[in-house]
Amino acid sequence: MMKRTISMIAILIVAAFATHCSSMLDAVERGDLAVVQHMVQSGESINETQSCTAPLIYAAEKGQIDIVKYMLEQGADPNIRAPECIKRNPYFGPIRYSGQTALYWTDDIEVTRLLLKSGANPNLAGTEEFQGGSVGTDIPLQKAVYPNQDYEMAALLVRSGANPNIYEAADGKNKLLSYLDKLYTKKPALAQKMRALLISHGAHDLNVSEAAQKATQGTVHKSYRNIFTGQVTTMDDAMAERLYSNPGSVVPITYDAGQQMYLHNLHFVWTDNGQNLYEYYILRNMYLSKK
Repeated sequence: MMKRTISMIAILIVAAFATHCSSMLDAVERGDLAVVQHMVQSGESINETQSCTAPLIYAAEKGQIDIVKYMLEQGADPNIRAPECIKRNPYFGPIRYSGQTALYWTDDIEVTRLLLKSGANPNLAGTEEFQGGSVGTDIPLQKAVYPNQDYEMAALLVRSGANPNIYEAADGKNKLLSYLDKLYTKKPALAQKMRALLISHGAHDLNVSEAAQKATQGTVHKSYRNIFTGQVTTMDDAMAERLYSNPGSVVPITYDAGQQMYLHNLHFVWTDNGQNLYEYYILRNMYLSKK
């Protein structure tokens, strides 16, 4: 959860691994189903993460639907997450990526349908940690709305249970609705259609009333539960106190003891009152900013 320094050593290590992708990833890149089948039948794991990705994620990203279908039939986890990985962006410098799923990386509607049918969860979020300490969310529906502006994909996702309520950390505004307000000046018909879709599936801004903010006062929470897996994790005392007293000094990610990785706060609720950690983080920040 703390803001983490990205070292040049880590960048060099990741870059070295990225240039030596496994032969299975090479076969996926080529769309060579026969080679993938041979490797799986020879015992190579399809659920092993490698080179910043996993075979199923990479196949989905490349739109290789036959390979995706085969891997799922062979037991590939439709919700497998990409490992933590640092990539250099020409505009933002090194970015730490973590937790993205195949459903996030694919832009292919048929691959998306196949993944959803196989049990992929559209609400699992990856994270992007930027050098300055800010954190972005990598959620399939968010990508479908922005930057892809893909109504068909957005409709498929929300009708499959994707939560349209993704909030801005600063003020609790719905990110998707805010983007569509801006899109309206350029593509009014598409923006209006997408907005109607999201609102019909419950999209709204977070309740950031004075009462909602004040409700975060008085209790230092420590124990939280992953809403998708049920795993309970407990913060150490120092971190719990820091989140309560100075939430602006931390980023909205926290450790999941079950998956042994850092995940976005929106995955968790406090065990004592059921409040979503990300919503708590927003409201607590807003409450203390007035002091």
